[in-house]
Amino acid sequence: MRPLRPLPCCFALVSGLACLAPSAAHAAGPQWYVELLPTDETPGLASGLLDAAKKDLHDEFAGRPEWAVDLADVPAATGDAAADAKKLVDWLKQKKLIGYSLHARILEVDQAVNPAPAGKTSKVLEVTVKVTLVGAGIPDGKLAIGGDGESTVDAEIGAAATPADVADAKSDALADAIKGAVDDATARLTAAQAPAPPKKPAKGK
Repeated sequence: MRPLRPLPCCFALVSGLACLAPSAAHAAGPQWYVELLPTDETPGLASGLLDAAKKDLHDEFAGRPEWAVDLADVPAATGDAAADAKKLVDWLKQKKLIGYSLHARILEVDQAVNPAPAGKTSKVLEVTVKVTLVGAGIPDGKLAIGGDGESTVDAEIGAAATPADVADAKSDALADAIKGAVDDATARLTAAQAPAPPKKPAKGK
């Protein structure tokens, strides 16, 4: 399969904020801890991408300095929900981290084989993946974080798409969509925690 024009269309409701440069706080260490819950998908979708999505999501958070996901000293669960929650809250305070439990869902996976562009003989496989992230604060469980990502990948193929063609395109589109969703979630949190601009003094004072 020969890539034609990958389109990492990672749409975010606050896409303009997703490109914010890391702050000085990021340089000092992570701000947020994320507990990754099992990934699922729209009922009836059967994308075959759940394992890949789980890995991509973990790797995306792990590669960002503002997020902590693999800390060795996270308190181990004992089965006592109340005691475990208190230990985790105390640990987050000690680490000066804000904690979230986050759930990812694959919303759509669409594919189509399009005719060859003008002047070419190879058909084009088009795959689109959409994902969403929803997270709750630790320990209150209130909705506190969200992000959306979408990616379309186009690739030249032969007369028909092989299973390998489809798998490669889905993998690329999924990784781009997850990156977009994490960009979105991070931008929303960054914007929400930004200090409010100072109020302008009233005229005549």
